[in-house]
Amino acid sequence: MINATITDNIIDSVRGASTFSVAGIFVANATNSGTNLLANNAISNVATNGTLGDFGTGIAIGGGAVTTNIYNNSVSASGTLTSATQPNYAIVIAGANPVVTIKNNVFYNSAVNGGGTGLGVGAYAIGFGYATPLSNLTINNNDYFTTGAEAKFAKTGSLASGSGADVANLAALQTATAGDANSISADPLFNSASNLQPQTGSPVVGAGATGTGITTDVSCNIRTSPPAIGAYDVAADNTPPVITYTALANTLCATAPTLAVTITDASGVNVAPGTAPRMYYRKGGAAASQMYLETIQLITTQLSTAGNM
Repeated sequence: MINATITDNIIDSVRGASTFSVAGIFVANATNSGTNLLANNAISNVATNGTLGDFGTGIAIGGGAVTTNIYNNSVSASGTLTSATQPNYAIVIAGANPVVTIKNNVFYNSAVNGGGTGLGVGAYAIGFGYATPLSNLTINNNDYFTTGAEAKFAKTGSLASGSGADVANLAALQTATAGDANSISADPLFNSASNLQPQTGSPVVGAGATGTGITTDVSCNIRTSPPAIGAYDVAADNTPPVITYTALANTLCATAPTLAVTITDASGVNVAPGTAPRMYYRKGGAAASQMYLETIQLITTQLSTAGNM
């Protein structure tokens, strides 16, 4: 494939129930010269039960004589596998040292093996099917994050299990790529497995590089300078908090009752005096208009806030 532009797509549930490969975007090997652009794509819920060299990936680049520019994509490989013996990746670069530029992307992988043998299974952010030195690679300002029992970060030399070399962390990847000086390894704080817009406070906001020519994001927002890493430039808290409490017993009591409340929110809970969360309650059979107000006290953390009335 040459001179292709693949931009502004939201791709979800790239699954393989069988043992074959899957890819959210696959750019085939090309023998002719040209330039391909992949930008502002959000690819989520990628995983397959690959065996015998098959694997799952959000983006697959086949290589060849073509130049490929990969800018501002968000990729999340996730899910529970059942019989995989091969890795899953957020992105793979195959071929023999192709000319590739990779900037301002989020590569996230949390796939786990639930029922298979687990032989050779790994959750990688990025994989290169060829060995170092990666002399035709320009790479920087990306976020690589893997988590879970299968987390293995990155791989060079081969995409198959049992061969190639694992790259343990960002520092080792910087050595392998001779790049990624401004890349990070941090949880991008997606709103959900299918919504890859970052939450308020995400480390990817404002962490990208300028000069890519990508002026808007996947939601058509004008990109800031510096832009965010990933397909979305604007963070938003689209996930409501989880609020739980221990109900008061419906009995007479000789001492003041205590109502314990826990507020959990990924983007934090306000703890400032005067504006912290408040709780409304009624006494006895009072009308709904006769409500009582109490500020939640004993705030413990911004992510899990407990208070007593």
